[in-house]
Order: sequence, then structure tokens, then C-alpha cells
Amino acid sequence: MDHEALFDLPAPDPVPVMMCLDARWYDPLWNGQKTHEFRRRFLTGAPTQWFVYLAAPESRLCAVIDLGTAIEHTPEQIAQIAGSS
Repeated sequence: MDHEALFDLPAPDPVPVMMCLDARWYDPLWNGQKTHEFRRRFLTGAPTQWFVYLAAPESRLCAVIDLGTAIEHTPEQIAQIAGSS
């Protein structure tokens, strides 16, 4: 990707990440009912290209989503973000 960042430095290319989800967690993201996905462990410091793989009820790759850099905070701060959306 050729996105320009602050000070005309090129933004880092997204890192490909395979994320396995159950449809019950993916469907609310897809239809807009859910706007955040919280993970205890996730790649930090770079944008990601998220390859979403559904594990149940049928195993399949269902989406490719470009994500910005992960937000890193304490659990309390993350809960505040979740409450504001």
C-alpha cells in the first residue's frame, strides 16, 4: 500500500495475520453490531491485513480486512473504549 503518513514518511505495509473466529463472533462484526475486537495478544506497532477464517459451523476463509495499528492500553482503558462505541 502506498499510504502517506505523518512527515511524508511512507506508512508500513500491513502485516498479514490469520485470525480464526466462530461465526457467532464474526457475524456481529460483519453486520455492524460490533465495532471492536478485543484480543489479549495481537501484533502491535504495525497495521495488519486480517484474514478471517471461520472455524464453525463451516470452515472457510470469509473476509480480508485492513486494520490500523492495534490500540494498546490497560484493561480499564480498553473497557472505556468499548463502552464509548
